[in-house]
Amino acid sequence: MKLVHPDFFFPIEISETEIPVLILENPVCFRKFIREMREQAEGREGRWVLSEDNKPLKIAKTCELILDPFALDVNQRKMLTSLYDRVEKFATSSELLLSWNQAESCFQKVTEELLSVSDEFALTHRNDISIIDFLRFMDVRFEADTNDIVGYMIDYMRISAQAAGTRLFILCNLKLFFDSQEIEYLYEQALYHKFSLLLVEGNAPAQKEEGEKWLIVDKDSCAIVPDSV
Repeated sequence: MKLVHPDFFFPIEISETEIPVLILENPVCFRKFIREMREQAEGREGRWVLSEDNKPLKIAKTCELILDPFALDVNQRKMLTSLYDRVEKFATSSELLLSWNQAESCFQKVTEELLSVSDEFALTHRNDISIIDFLRFMDVRFEADTNDIVGYMIDYMRISAQAAGTRLFILCNLKLFFDSQEIEYLYEQALYHKFSLLLVEGNAPAQKEEGEKWLIVDKDSCAIVPDSV
């Protein structure tokens, strides 16, 4: 994949095997990048273009901008909807369908027995319940262990990639939150689970991690040729 902008200094090459680190030392440039990318990730118009094999991709459908790893929610609506859909498809195409039909029959019988205790008013009830309705009623959700913030972040990205089709995660100032060992593990997991990362940093990190490609715009808004970094 490639990320380009008409006013930007160089194309940003995105791959699953190399981690681009965009270092924007000029605060105005950093702020503009975040603002415009955030707007496009939310579905609004913008001038960033993400493409693959010269074919444009919709940023709102393929990218996610992560500004705060502590604000991630694995149980947001789109994640749970995808989970419930997968469970329902699996159940209705396997031997579990017989068990579900038996359970649904029991639900109906118990409901009728419960309602029979009241003969003062005429009562009615639904004649069926879907697997998705049942999962919602049981409040089925992903277990969220936020004590391990690195593991939680990886789980979030895995779920988002599967549930929402996210291809690229843009991580802002990640190196303020995680040390070298944690970042190395994050890179390994991104490679293993086949989603791409782009780091955007406000200052040059203390060290360059293996597999990173630094792209720098300094405080004077001068671009440093990527191949020279």
